[in-house]
Amino acid sequence: MKKEKACLDIANIQKIDTDEFEQFIQIFHNLMPFKVREILLVSSLYDAFVVEEEGLISEMVIWEYRHLLLSSPPRVTHVTSGKEALSMVKTHKYDLVITMSKNIGMDSFEFGRKIKQECESLPVVLLATDTADLHFCQEHFSEKGIDKAFFWYGDTSLFMAIIKFIEDKINAPYDTKNGNVQTIIFLEDSIRDYSMILPILYSEIVQQTQRSISEDLNEMQRLLRRRARPKILLASNYEEGLNLYNKYKKNALGIISDVKFPKKGIIDPQAGFSFIQYVKKDNPFVPVMLQSTAPKNRKKAEKLKTFFIDKNSPTLMQDFDQFMLKHLGFGDFVFLIPKKQQKQELHHEQTIEITRASNLEEFENALQKIPLESIRFHANRNDFSNWLMARSEFKLAKKLRPQKVSDFNTLDEMRKYLVSVFNESRRERHLGVMTEFSQQKFEFDASYTRIGGDSLGGKGRGIAFIRALLARYNFEKNYPDVKITVPSTVAIGTDEFDRFISENKLLSFITNNINISDREIAKIFLKGKLPNDLIQKLAKVLNHFKKPLAVRSSSLLEDSQNYPFAGIYSTYMLPNNHSDDKIRLEQLCQAIKLVYASIFFKDAKSYINSTSAKIEEEKMAIIIQELVGSEYNGRFYPTFSGVAQSYNFYPVSHQKREDGIVSLAVGLGYSVVGGEKVLRFSPKYPKLIPDFSTPESIFENSQNEVYVLNTKNTLIQLLEKEDETLEKINISKIAEDGTLEYIASTYDKNDDMVRDYFSEEGPHLITFAGILKYNLFPLASILKEILEAGQSSIGSPVELEFAVNFDKKGKKPPVFSIIQIRPLVLSQENIEITWDKEEINKPNVLIYSSKALGNGVIDNIRDIVLVKPETFDSSKTLKIAEEVGKINQNLDGSPYLLIGPGRWGTQDRWLGVPVFWSDISNVKVMVETALKDFNIKPTQGTHFFQNIISRGIGYINTTLNPNESIIDWTWLKKQKSKQRLNYVKYIHLEKPLKVKLDGKNGQALVTKTL
Repeated sequence: MKKEKACLDIANIQKIDTDEFEQFIQIFHNLMPFKVREILLVSSLYDAFVVEEEGLISEMVIWEYRHLLLSSPPRVTHVTSGKEALSMVKTHKYDLVITMSKNIGMDSFEFGRKIKQECESLPVVLLATDTADLHFCQEHFSEKGIDKAFFWYGDTSLFMAIIKFIEDKINAPYDTKNGNVQTIIFLEDSIRDYSMILPILYSEIVQQTQRSISEDLNEMQRLLRRRARPKILLASNYEEGLNLYNKYKKNALGIISDVKFPKKGIIDPQAGFSFIQYVKKDNPFVPVMLQSTAPKNRKKAEKLKTFFIDKNSPTLMQDFDQFMLKHLGFGDFVFLIPKKQQKQELHHEQTIEITRASNLEEFENALQKIPLESIRFHANRNDFSNWLMARSEFKLAKKLRPQKVSDFNTLDEMRKYLVSVFNESRRERHLGVMTEFSQQKFEFDASYTRIGGDSLGGKGRGIAFIRALLARYNFEKNYPDVKITVPSTVAIGTDEFDRFISENKLLSFITNNINISDREIAKIFLKGKLPNDLIQKLAKVLNHFKKPLAVRSSSLLEDSQNYPFAGIYSTYMLPNNHSDDKIRLEQLCQAIKLVYASIFFKDAKSYINSTSAKIEEEKMAIIIQELVGSEYNGRFYPTFSGVAQSYNFYPVSHQKREDGIVSLAVGLGYSVVGGEKVLRFSPKYPKLIPDFSTPESIFENSQNEVYVLNTKNTLIQLLEKEDETLEKINISKIAEDGTLEYIASTYDKNDDMVRDYFSEEGPHLITFAGILKYNLFPLASILKEILEAGQSSIGSPVELEFAVNFDKKGKKPPVFSIIQIRPLVLSQENIEITWDKEEINKPNVLIYSSKALGNGVIDNIRDIVLVKPETFDSSKTLKIAEEVGKINQNLDGSPYLLIGPGRWGTQDRWLGVPVFWSDISNVKVMVETALKDFNIKPTQGTHFFQNIISRGIGYINTTLNPNESIIDWTWLKKQKSKQRLNYVKYIHLEKPLKVKLDGKNGQALVTKTL
């Protein structure tokens, strides 16, 4: 190993980050860049025996770390001589060398100098084991080669203190600059004394830090915040102390000083007082403690308004604890008010306690009640920010510290400011963070709570990710009049699914009943019982969740970058408004059990079998979300919903695929994900809407029906169908609700024009003109920013579902709420697929289209399933879907070409054929055609469409424009059908078709063998 790699690079460790302050969590991640992981211990066997009388050194270190809940205890390597240690340092990397003061084969200080010659920055600590060694070390204190000397007096915590002292010394420049971490400056020249006091200090600091972070919302926050504990910086003379204070005074949490120590190279019995006077002159409010073996120094310390400790006191540890709790901010914040006619010389008797607070919530509540004079007293002394600094609330402390009483017109104005800042800070703690159920108080909206362990599933991960994205980018700063958020959410981990399946013995039942219907599966699961502890937690959730709820699936496989499983599993909407809380709870439990059951439904099993996954591997987490929207006379719905994609599969005009596409609908988002009539626009060109070019096209293409949640029926009975609680009503029925003002236009019969305003007389056309044309709500720009951030963060195009709600009374800002985000699966275009233009007009061409998805060559399709144009009837699409399903079942395992008019998989049977995945599970290439009297825009933004693309199924859209597409209807009509059906023709070919999909240019060419 090269020498430079075996040595510490302290300069790089202490390199200051000159960029802007990083985000909250990232700051804590980067703190403590240097950690002692490898220790080289140099001692004779006898000295090692003396130290290890209570156990092996390595075991002592590990025990001490575990006792104080510290992470990653270091590994200790023991050698018996200085010569052996020097050899080890040349070939191995160590973070710390601890050497005994004698019996190592050479002078310990000479050994230290030789270590420094090999690795200049490697810390070397000397450990004395008896009084004679201690005197020798004290006399040679200033010699080079040894960074610090300590005295072993039998307390195993000394090793932990030595390690933390070295880490603090190296990390302080970085942590104070980049993380605003605080410091405690400790002046003491006696090796014996600081060897005894440092372990006490570190133990107290670590334990006090544990107590002060009790408000953290999850284990990750607690772990990261431990890294931000105050650093202890040890100085042994006046000049060192002065240098440390001047360097770190902006981060000085407190000062602990001896009274007698060297100043200008000579022991000065008044050095401590001189140092404290210097500090007090610079900052009269920094907490200071003096310690001495001479009781006479107490009076002088108190005159300096300084806490005093007698080193010989039998209550030394308790005295330190009192100082840290009362003066350094580790304990409760004690609200004080100055006494009248106080005695100036007794600083600890100058005030009266009003109340106290142990956490931020109690602090905020106390602020609203305490006398204004108490606020003045603490604000003038920076007590608020000091207490927050000790609790690692750096962002909040940094915001408060510059504020002075004189900055406010009145003390009451200052009180209101402090309360608002604390409240906002506590709310921000929830942003981007998932809170453990035991820690959740449900104080703020947009919370994310976790129940149970194991995985959150794909949807749960996506919600956690978008919350982190909102916290990181703070989109609201660009849109102060819009509330950009994620609905309050509870995620139930997959371990609860395992418990439910196991305790109710459901897996064996499902395995032994393969052909059981979805309805029977649903009934069996509804008979199952959720664990009692889970039911109790759900009851507590419902105490806070009073709005309608969406109970969504979040399986392991959902929303992955390979298979989105979009819409495959169930989602149930609950009114959540029954007067009996027990019934509300029962309805929620039913919905959870039915989501669990949906893994085993026919469509889900068919989709899983078509992937490389196995149903035994699938597990289900649950997402419970408050619905976005408002109540209108027994109907609940958002003003509008939508799906936004950062990639547009079918750009028009001067749009590019990378410009993205948005699908909008009034009410709940079922219209969008189900492939019904919606409005589509590019967020880059919101005013360009090709479907709305003329009054006729607006009438034809605008949304005329809306999905709402029926809140009148409180006694609901859930089964396998998800839409039991939903209603699909005409747009005209919600005109009186006052939700169409910005999104509806009115047709002027007199002038045959569509007016861009809402009139009660109607007829109403959903154009979103107020939003897209006049920007009365900045929808396009919000979506553009979030899509760009999402795509950049995920590393691929993304799709997000959202809902927007305007306050009925106009008193609250509009809410833009992100329901979920997922990667958008695109075809892999690694292979370039091309053909000559002349090939398009050859007689062997069956289909050509300039609108296609997928990439590659498919040459094994011998079967065609065709919806016959001559018998097609849009009122018979349910029958058509049934016939397609029958043929698909007979073609088990055989790939086929599927051709039909309108949209495949739509929920609206008037826009195409409403097949489910199980009806077309063997399809290899899917074609959506246009007929003269049935010309429907292509599928995009639906769950069905996402699943098709992710499975690598070729997708082709043909139009009536011969320059864009060709289809040989004559040849198809001549082919014989192998199965007699009313609407669908099944063709089997002797020779396979050849399908070329050019993903780069979005084209397709299907040729037949003549």
